[in-house]
Amino acid sequence: MLLHGSSVPAATEIYRVFEKRVEERVALAEKYLKEEIEFSADESSMMSRKDASWPKNDIEAAELWRLQIKEAVLGETLRRELVAKLSKEQGKEDPSKADRSPKDKVSLRYKRFLNSVKDVDEEEIANYFLSSIARAYDPHTDYMSFREMNRFKDGMKNELVGIGALLGAEEDGATKIQGIVVGGPADRDGILKLNDRVVAVDTLNSGKPEDMVDIMFMKIDKVVDYIRGKEGTSVALKVEPAGGTPGETKIVVIQRGKVEMKDEQASGQIIDMKNEKGETQRLGIITLPSSRPGEEHPGPGPGEGFRQGQAHLRWSDGGDDRQEQCLRQ
Repeated sequence: MLLHGSSVPAATEIYRVFEKRVEERVALAEKYLKEEIEFSADESSMMSRKDASWPKNDIEAAELWRLQIKEAVLGETLRRELVAKLSKEQGKEDPSKADRSPKDKVSLRYKRFLNSVKDVDEEEIANYFLSSIARAYDPHTDYMSFREMNRFKDGMKNELVGIGALLGAEEDGATKIQGIVVGGPADRDGILKLNDRVVAVDTLNSGKPEDMVDIMFMKIDKVVDYIRGKEGTSVALKVEPAGGTPGETKIVVIQRGKVEMKDEQASGQIIDMKNEKGETQRLGIITLPSSRPGEEHPGPGPGEGFRQGQAHLRWSDGGDDRQEQCLRQ
């Protein structure tokens, strides 16, 4: 019934309760952030509550949140003091002077989290639910949504169609260009720069203002879906240039193309080494960035006989279930 229905009613009901709880907790966080926070009391907050008991009631839960908010504001304040101290020692200008206040920074984090919780569709809810069921039976088993399956296939090929940029989420809701793939469309075009901030996307490059989709506080995987498309088509990005004046924006149009993820490809090499008898032996080393069933890994070539082999797995997580902070286009 779960698999063949048009939706998963149980999953939706559970998720809506979770969403309501998040709204309540974020509202509570905002309430505490508007109050004066004192750091003179001898209090402590657990860094991880993974093995801690659940709060017994709403009063106990509210106290945990008060301490968590206090710790977050204190952590941000101490971070700024350290940055200011290091900047002074190095004779540089303090970069945190133009930053938001610690309270505002913490507030933005919670607002972004709330937006990510609310910005889900039925496919994502079903994915959360069915993945939990699968992992309950086997921690190495996962359910893949249609989006995840497409990304998985792209990963297997080490190639995809996009603009060739590494994206990261900013606390204020924008999407930052954290890297540009050498030889990719964005690199060849040369207009998009590191640290540029994308605030809207016109996936069809229609030129119509109504087709420019606001991506502020949008989850990175959804931003990726807007930017990617068919090879040869163009996408328009509304960008705040790195180093530009506040409020300055420009439109960057890039033609989508194939992007080779060379860092994900397997590689092999031969090393000549001496054993305890002084004899030369050949060691073959194969580096696998990730485990890819069915892939032919380029190891030592014919005639390069070796007696020992070593496989280096950059990710040792039981397979291809990787959760990445940023997604390459």
